[in-house]
Amino acid sequence: MRVSAVLGIYKAVVTLFPIESEALTWLHGPHKNLLFAGRSPLDLMQDSGFEGIKSVRTYLDAWSSGSI
Repeated sequence: MRVSAVLGIYKAVVTLFPIESEALTWLHGPHKNLLFAGRSPLDLMQDSGFEGIKSVRTYLDAWSSGSI
C-alpha cells in the first residue's frame, strides 16, 4: 500500500508540475493549507508516516481532479 501511495504521489506531482524544479519546490516548501499547517508535504510524510503519505496522496488526487 505504501508503494502504491508513493507512486500515486509521484504521478500527481509530475502531472501538476511538469518542470522538476517546481515539483521539488512544492514538495519541500511550507504550505498554509490546513493539512500542512505551515509544513512542507515532505515534512508531513516524514513526521506522520503512512498516514501522512496517504494524506498527501489524497490531497494531490483532489487537486489533480479539480476538487481543490
